[in-house]
Amino acid sequence: MVKHLLLLICCIICLCSCTKELQDSPTKALYTRADVTTSPNAEDILDLYAYGLAITKSYDCTDPASWYYQGSMHSVPTPDEMGGGIDSLCAAHKEGETYRGWNSCPHMKPTEMQLNFLTWHRLYIYYNERNIRHQIANGGGGYAGLGEEVAAQFSLPYWDYTNQPYLPEAFRDKDYVYSHSDDFSVNPLYESGRSKTLLAGEPIDYDAKDSIAINVGDKVRNLCVNTMRQALDIDELLLLNDVSEFSRGLEDRMHNIIHDYIGGAVDPVDTASNIYNRIYQTAKSGYGLMGHVPSAGFDPIFFLHHANIDRMFAAWEAIYGPITIEEMNTYAGDWSEISEMYQFWDSPTNSWVTYESMEDMLDAAHSIEYDYQFLPKPADIKSNQREDLTKAHIYTFDQKELILLDSVGDAFEIDLSGIEEVEDDNKYKLEIDLSFGSDMFQQLLVFTLPPDHEWIACDLDLDYVQSVAAFFGSTHAMHAHHHGHGEAGQEFSHQLLIDITNAVQNISEDETKLDIYIAPLIKEDRPNFYVKQVSLYEYK
Repeated sequence: MVKHLLLLICCIICLCSCTKELQDSPTKALYTRADVTTSPNAEDILDLYAYGLAITKSYDCTDPASWYYQGSMHSVPTPDEMGGGIDSLCAAHKEGETYRGWNSCPHMKPTEMQLNFLTWHRLYIYYNERNIRHQIANGGGGYAGLGEEVAAQFSLPYWDYTNQPYLPEAFRDKDYVYSHSDDFSVNPLYESGRSKTLLAGEPIDYDAKDSIAINVGDKVRNLCVNTMRQALDIDELLLLNDVSEFSRGLEDRMHNIIHDYIGGAVDPVDTASNIYNRIYQTAKSGYGLMGHVPSAGFDPIFFLHHANIDRMFAAWEAIYGPITIEEMNTYAGDWSEISEMYQFWDSPTNSWVTYESMEDMLDAAHSIEYDYQFLPKPADIKSNQREDLTKAHIYTFDQKELILLDSVGDAFEIDLSGIEEVEDDNKYKLEIDLSFGSDMFQQLLVFTLPPDHEWIACDLDLDYVQSVAAFFGSTHAMHAHHHGHGEAGQEFSHQLLIDITNAVQNISEDETKLDIYIAPLIKEDRPNFYVKQVSLYEYK
């Protein structure tokens, strides 16, 4: 306890120097979320995060302010899904029982409900941030409160893994020394159930290439594709000026691939060995906490990841304007169906926060009291206007049955003859409907081939890569009723929306066919993915 009192004094002295920078935000926000790698205050901020998190980990799992309860609000597996059939971390968690606010995350909703991905996660990490700040100020579980002035220096940092490839060091060490005292403890930021390469201090390999085999004519050809750079391309995401397409692209690409990467399901070195998931109490390949919806919210790095995802959302709204209530009514579902997920524990007021309507919730999402150290903006953006185009069906690939995506990718021939004239201002988008079973550890590459591709060279020009998509969360049991129930191995479905405008515009005038390749990136012990339908639409 003496050490904690010393921490109080030292934190006040050492953190006062960052007060002006945080308070001088040009938008007059109360808090600024800082880059965990580049901010000069990062060490102090992480020190406070670790301190507040340690307090929440000392609470009983039925306390809404506890680490376990907060993680369960995102999602938690049922006891019968856990090794041994019991929850060793929360004895009160019995089969068939749940608590208020648990299992609320809206991952991989169908198109007409997809915007909840943006708004729900914004509010979820916001109230978690308020919880941590409250614990810092008031203490608990044997930890001294540091007071409001010190707690006010905490805001949730973000990890910009698009150009900072290393897992922040504070999340890699098993032990923790608070930077403003001699207090030494088990690191509350550390989880062993992560990518072993990231924990070892190795970077995300931006230049890693996936080898892909595809059928071209009567031959099997090989390609090498730099998929990670495409998946983490911020400019490409922020150029999507339709909010539904942006939300779906952000979730399918950057969001999902980083969840899978930290969960140990991407790097071949990680997937070669088992990872123990202490929430599931099971060890398997690619089984880190972040790789599964029901365990992801228990990993502290989750909140830095989602702060970065929310930063992309904030950047998009800074360019195109806030999401409107009309867009929410179109792409978020009926309020009566989704209102239950929008309830959050607010520690400063010691009460549950609920919303009476879609308007109230959206107002709250736009009234948050923080900004970001930096918001990206594409250099080549031509307009900040929302997309206001009419959608027209052009072609649906003729298939008699579900097509299994094998280890060798196949072409889907798209007939372009239904396009009267390819205009510069028109857009062309594919809707690819997929079905799969409960094992969703897969990434898919969608691409076209250059007409003059040199097969002696392995590398595929990234200009011809249309999309990289991962499927974290697609089979989360909470949403099974949204996806329907098919045959075994086909119980779940998801639709990819992919802009192929450049591919259509660059095809020669005498060509009326465009081959779209869909290839799985995970080829060994892969789950079965089926293509239900591929359709092309023109927007003008």
